[in-house]
Amino acid sequence: MSIRPFIFRIAALILCVSLGLMLFRGIAALPVPEKVIGPAGHYLARTAGETGARNVVGAILFDYRAFDTLGESTVIFTAVCGIAMLFSRRKFHRSSRGLSFIAKRGIGIMVPFLLMYASVIILFGHLSPGGGFQGGTIFATVTVLLCVVYGSSFESQYFPPPDKGYP
Repeated sequence: MSIRPFIFRIAALILCVSLGLMLFRGIAALPVPEKVIGPAGHYLARTAGETGARNVVGAILFDYRAFDTLGESTVIFTAVCGIAMLFSRRKFHRSSRGLSFIAKRGIGIMVPFLLMYASVIILFGHLSPGGGFQGGTIFATVTVLLCVVYGSSFESQYFPPPDKGYP
């Protein structure tokens, strides 16, 4: 057994610990603000009373800036649709038949719970930590899990790609 990997691990540990200590010392040296001014002070002081939310960030995104957040989501969705249309000229190829029976059965049991969890995070995210982005990420993860575990033939069975007749 070589001693070289052991030395690299010790060096990496020393580097991580020293960087962590420098980070914590830097945070401890920051001055504590006496008063928050401007819009941030308004949001911090009045968010709970005006919106009923416990999470200031969620209240700002979904109550104070709801139309702005909707616009950003629309821009991202439009960009994804445009890219999908650009790459849709290729023929569809089925990638695989999926993983083992045990993996398929396990994901089949977990998916309803993951979807419920994502729904709860989206619906109640403005009242507690979390929100639309985190819930959407969980929904997207479920889609990717289904495609990986069951293979693209499973996905195309329920959502067939359009046939454009290109060679």
